[in-house]
Amino acid sequence: MAERFVIPGDLARAAAKEGRDDWLAGLPVLVARIAAGWRIEVDDPFLPGGDTAWVAPARDEAGKDVVLKVCWPHPEAVHEADGLRAWGGAGAIRLYRADKLAAATVLLLELCRPGTQLRASPPAEHDLVIAGLLRRLWMEPPPGYGFRPLSEMCDYWASRYEERSPSERGCLETPLAAEGIRSPLQCAVVPPAQTPRKEKQKRSAQHAAIGQS
Repeated sequence: MAERFVIPGDLARAAAKEGRDDWLAGLPVLVARIAAGWRIEVDDPFLPGGDTAWVAPARDEAGKDVVLKVCWPHPEAVHEADGLRAWGGAGAIRLYRADKLAAATVLLLELCRPGTQLRASPPAEHDLVIAGLLRRLWMEPPPGYGFRPLSEMCDYWASRYEERSPSERGCLETPLAAEGIRSPLQCAVVPPAQTPRKEKQKRSAQHAAIGQS
């Protein structure tokens, strides 16, 4: 592990906004403890970083390239490990190891080497790529699963958007953002004739539309 612990700029700004400066201050010790316990060598994090997690390339004892993700507790991370474990690499990265600590959710992940970014493709292809990925990710949940209804996440995303200031909402045009927020709230209750698969596909498409807002 590098002598100088690097905090990505985006993560530092998000932590300050969320009041998680104490979490950020304890991160170097936490990462060092995880690296020692899991016997991995951790490099500097990916930049500019994410909004809720410290993510860095690493190597295990056999020299295999992996990724360490240390995420502060938040609703979207509750079942992240469970979902990756259920998919088993089909349309998503593989999960090698996970641990839920009081201070963080810790994941050891497959290193994904990006190819062509979606933004580099013509806009007309974006929906086709996302729809194809959603078909790959669709599966019957494993027995005894504890996943929350997607309607709960729609409520969470909508409430988070409403909490943002007008300047923070500027990434989307107002009519488009308003429609994207209204649609999942109207679909909170699944009609009796609506099958789970159709409901999942419908809300996944809505998530794709508003998840980056």
